[in-house]
Amino acid sequence: MVTPTHADFVRNAIRVTTQNVYSEFPYRRGKPLSIVPDGEQPEAALWFEAASTHELYTKGMLVRQQQMNDTADDGGSWLLRYRLSTCRLELSDPHHDGFLGHIWLKRTVTIGLSVSLWDTSGSEMLWTNTADTTFEDRIPKRMLPTLADPSVDVLSPEAPSTAWERAAAPALSAAAAAGVLAVLFLVVR
Repeated sequence: MVTPTHADFVRNAIRVTTQNVYSEFPYRRGKPLSIVPDGEQPEAALWFEAASTHELYTKGMLVRQQQMNDTADDGGSWLLRYRLSTCRLELSDPHHDGFLGHIWLKRTVTIGLSVSLWDTSGSEMLWTNTADTTFEDRIPKRMLPTLADPSVDVLSPEAPSTAWERAAAPALSAAAAAGVLAVLFLVVR
């Protein structure tokens, strides 16, 4: 089985959360609508917009790529405002499989989302919904470098250290310092 990258894991979590939010969407073939963020959004908001566009298309909605004033549309249009309030990926609970087995981490993504549908002709809110979801899986710690994306903060969480790594760190530092002192002593001599 292939382990999903952090990007794939977060994207799938956003897709499932979006499906849950729109499962109660009451409109079919309403007015053309635009999807716009409500304030500053994380980089993962683009994944939500893509998932929203797909879900709304399946319900027969006409989704515009950006908010436009269509002069031929005398009935106005709708505006879907969203806030991706939480999009956090965390790694925790390192544990071994057996005495010398692989080290595994629990990977958790938390998504907090709210959407509201507005009629621009009357500035009336037509519908609103929210979702707070958490998704978890287990990944081998040795695979972290291949799963992360250093260019995106949310996709590069810091890996927790095991008790063995925390205990060994001071000993390794002391050994390195002793090695440097020994080399310096021999060079000065």
